[in-house]
This record gives sequence, C-alpha cells and structure tokens, in this order.
Amino acid sequence: MTHACPLVTLKTMVALLRKSFIDYRKWIAVWSFLIGFLFKYNYLSVVIYQVPFITGLVVKNLVLFLVLYLYALPLYENRKFRNLAFGFLCVFTFFCLSNIWYNRYFGNYLSLSDMVMGQGFRPVKVIARQLFKVQDIFFVLDLLLIFIFVLRDRFSIPVNKIYARCFTLRKNLIGAVLVCLVSAQILMTNYVLGNKAPMALFARSTSAFVNVYGIVPLYFFEYYSFYHPYEHRVPGIAPPSEKDVQVDKKMMKKDAGIHNIIVIQVESLDQNIIDHKHNGREITPFLNRLKKNALYFDNFYAQHVNGSFDAEFSFLTSIYPINKNYGFRVNDLSTFTSLVNILNQKGYATLAFHGNDKAFFHRGKAYSELGFDRFYSMEDFSFHDTVMDVGETVFGINDYDFFLQSIARLKSADSPFFAFFITVTSHTPYDFYPREYGEGTFEDIKNPLTRDYFRSISFVDKSFEMFFKNLADLDLVDNTLFVIYADHDSGVEGEEYSAKRRFVLQKPVKPPENIPLFIIHPDIKPGVVSREATHADLAPTILGMLGEKKKPEEFFGKSVLQKDDAPVLFVHETPQILYKGQLFALMPLGIEKIGYVEEQGEKEMILPMDKELSDNIKYIQAMILDRRSDSF
Repeated sequence: MTHACPLVTLKTMVALLRKSFIDYRKWIAVWSFLIGFLFKYNYLSVVIYQVPFITGLVVKNLVLFLVLYLYALPLYENRKFRNLAFGFLCVFTFFCLSNIWYNRYFGNYLSLSDMVMGQGFRPVKVIARQLFKVQDIFFVLDLLLIFIFVLRDRFSIPVNKIYARCFTLRKNLIGAVLVCLVSAQILMTNYVLGNKAPMALFARSTSAFVNVYGIVPLYFFEYYSFYHPYEHRVPGIAPPSEKDVQVDKKMMKKDAGIHNIIVIQVESLDQNIIDHKHNGREITPFLNRLKKNALYFDNFYAQHVNGSFDAEFSFLTSIYPINKNYGFRVNDLSTFTSLVNILNQKGYATLAFHGNDKAFFHRGKAYSELGFDRFYSMEDFSFHDTVMDVGETVFGINDYDFFLQSIARLKSADSPFFAFFITVTSHTPYDFYPREYGEGTFEDIKNPLTRDYFRSISFVDKSFEMFFKNLADLDLVDNTLFVIYADHDSGVEGEEYSAKRRFVLQKPVKPPENIPLFIIHPDIKPGVVSREATHADLAPTILGMLGEKKKPEEFFGKSVLQKDDAPVLFVHETPQILYKGQLFALMPLGIEKIGYVEEQGEKEMILPMDKELSDNIKYIQAMILDRRSDSF
C-alpha cells in the first residue's frame, strides 16, 4: 500500500494535466469560433449589406452569442459535432470572402441571382492579383486556430449526455427570454424602418431587410421573389416625361452630316489611362491623339452593377440597370424601347460585333430581342487567319484580328449602318496580348497586374490605330459618327498606377467608376467636357445629333450635348446618386450624402429633385422586374 500512493498521485496529476490541456484547447476553440463567426457576421452586415439601424444589430449579436454559448458550444465535447462546427465555419468563411471579393468588384452583395446566373467564378488568378488584400488573412485566422488546437483531439462525449446539460430549466427560461428578445428586435427595427411586410421590405431595401430579419432569410426571400417577380410592382409612379434632346449649338453644327454610326465599347478602359505616361512613354498614344480631335468627357461614369452587359443594356435602352437582375437573360428585351429599333425605323442596318461566344452573357438572345439585324460573334471569325498570335483564349479572338476581320463586313454592309463593337482583349487578368508584343515593355513595373494591364491596353490601342487607318482607306471616317467608351474601369490599384477616381467616403461603399467617352465627327467641335454623365445618356445623345427633338418616354438618360447638369444614378443594392462631384445614397431612411470627389472638394448642397429621383429609382426597379421573361 505504501508503494501505491506515489503511483496513484502520479496518475492523478497526469489526469489533471490532461484535463487542463483539454480545457485549454477547448476554450481556444470555443472563443475562436464565437469571435470568428460574430466578426464575419457583423462585417457582412455593416460593410456588405449596409444595415442602417445598429441597435437592431447589437440585439441580434447578443442573442446569437447567447444561443451559441448556451446551446451549441457545449456540444464541442462531441467529436462529430466539432467536425460539423468546423465545416460550418469553413463554409461561412468562404461565403463571407466571396461576398467581400464580389463587393470589391461590383459594389453589391453576392446575391442568389449572381450565383445562379453568373458566368462562373472569378479565376484564381484574378482573385489573387486583383481582389485579394492582405487583411483578408484575418478572416481565416479562426479556422487556423481551430484546426491546430481541436481537430486532432480524439476525446468524445455522447450527445445524449451533453443534451442533459444543455436543456436545463434555467437554460430553457433563458431561451424563452431570447425568443422574446428576437421578436422585440424584429418589431422594433421594422417599425423604425417603416413597418413593412417582409416581402415589401425586401422589395424596398435589402439592407433594411437584413437589418430586421438577418442574412439567411434574405436568400430565402430572394429565392421566392426569383419565381414571383410580379409581386414587386410599385403602383402610382409615372415614367419620366419626354424631354428635349436638342444639341447645344456651341458643341455641334445644326445640320451635321452624320451618315454611319460606329459605337465601340472597350473592355476595362480607364479614364486615368488616357494621356498617362510611364517613364515618359504613353500607354495609349493613338487614343491620346484621337482625343485631340474628339469631344472628350472626363466625368463619364460606368453602369457596372451585375456585369459588363450592364453597360450595353444601359446604352441601348437608356435605362439604369438594377442589382440582382441579369437583364440579358431574364428580361424580355423586346418590351423595352431600344436605340436599335429606333435606328431600324430610320433605315439603318444594325450590326453587332463581339469576338466571344454569342451565348456569353446571353448576348445572342438579347441582341435579337433588342432588334439587331445581325450579330457577328466568335463563330463568324477565323482563328486560323489571325495576324496576331495570341492563341486560344476563353474570351475569343483578339482585338486586332477582331477589328481587322470586321472591316470586310462593314465594307459590304448596307448604308447607312449602325455598327456596335465590343472589345475583349483588355479583360482581367489582362494577359491576353501576344507574348512577343509584351516582351521588353514595362518590365520595370513591379506589380504584375499593372504591368499586364499596360501591355494589354497598349495592344488594344494598336488595334484601334489599325482599325481607323483601314476605315479611312474605305472613306468610312469623315461621314461617320464615332462613340467610344468603356464598360467599366480596370480595377487596377498599385503604386505605379491607380484606375480609380478618388472619392472621400463616409460609408464603406464602392464609388462610381470613372471611364472615358470620345465623341468624334467632323461637325463636332473638339474639346474636353467635365459634365457628369453615364451609359444611359448615350442613346439620347445620338438621337439628338441625328436631329430628334424629343427622347422616347422610357429613356431615362439625358443628352450629354445639353447645357444643364443632371444627377447620375447607379442602382446598386444601395442606390447612389452623383451630382456635381457630391455622392449621395438612397438609404432606407431617405437620401443621405455619403461622400464627394476628392479633387472637386466637398460642397454644401441639398440634392435637387430628391423625391423625383427616389421615384425614378423605384419605377426602374419595378419596370425591369415586371418585364421578366416567362421562359428564362
């Protein structure tokens, strides 16, 4: 007996140490899970979903914490539950990072529509080079801690024994109080935000809906609304009335000799890249020369809400695209008033050109419904007769050969014609230029994304130069109206170059994307115009230049050749309004000023026509949703 005591003591000490070590690991896991989950949930709520009423979020945090702490985390001692909890946190982290990266690119949350209708995930190269930031590592630290300290543990207690500790009378009473607290939070927050029914609140504002009901219910309601779009109708709001589109006589001769129209939508062309030099070398020498003979707009902004197709939708219909709506797929575009059909009625041959697959972004369907006579897509171009060796790419033929092979179609086209071109070579990740073309250029640039963007956009510039030279040889320059703009900016941010116009912001929103606009015709006086405008303003501009006095009733844009400034809309999840360098947002509680263009400075102003602007946004949202196709 005397020899057994030290042995018993040693075993007891080992057991205590083992228990302490297990408890130590347990609490690292428990707090890593709690802090990690709540941090990501709140980041999504505040930064991505823009919840307006913080008190409701605080109450929700308290309830979530207590539910997890009292009922879920005791199950940590069961091995299967530990693995399930870790798997859940991995999925939620992926969901969180996907929203963050999507928000950096589009300024919206990753909706169910984006998941179902989008053209696949962003390539890993794009995420790594363009969307990922060092601080994103913080979103996976909790996973690393849990993986290191927990998953190798073998100990496990049966779930039935744990349940006996979870559902005591005391905890059940606390649970009843939490249910009452959640109900009070929903009622109180909804009352502050207008006391709307769930579907009406969802239709009015995603941020308000998340503030009241949370993130998970948002996707259930979106799924429901996806198949019941007509419940979004907003009665009692009239479309914009017809407005004058006559041209300012100081900008253009009264009777311009416009015969043909060529519009070119350039992939990822920044306003900042025009006239930009690196070590004394111009990136876009031809476009810089073209600018001197053009009416150039340096305050032109992109409609980039769901994807690149938003730009052409907005241009061709003069309507602001709305978030969570892949219009080229889900809308019956024949029900919209389009510039294409108007030009068809004027006797124009209407042609669209794009070097990618016609099914990409459902352009084949959309262009037919918008009224184009002919759509030349990837199947109409030869990859065997190319001049530039770029090889096979996911985006189709390179811009140089795209323009070169399109010239023959323009030469044989009926006259007058409206030709709409969409380029693709300068698409992210900006490595679709010929290898030999990039060698030896911009090699001193450390950031590979910036270096490849300069190379790809230089190649596009070279393609433009060839295209215009060939058009001149065919006498298709002097009598042709050229409109050149970008679908959106490049998103390139680095020490050597930044694509963005700098905004001073009071809320974490993605500001408008500044892109160039060239309008070129011998009867237009060259110069630089700083009036704010966007893609929706292009169709009224072209009609005004063709001599039209009034724009169609459903055209929301205004001619950029008129004198008056007008607010520019961006119907993101939180709609934005830009007016004279000041940025406003339509929040659940009304229009608020949220920032300004840094170089223009802050101005004290009240946004004019705020009620009319709010009504226009509601009307656009309702009209687009009402015109969903039955066959999508």
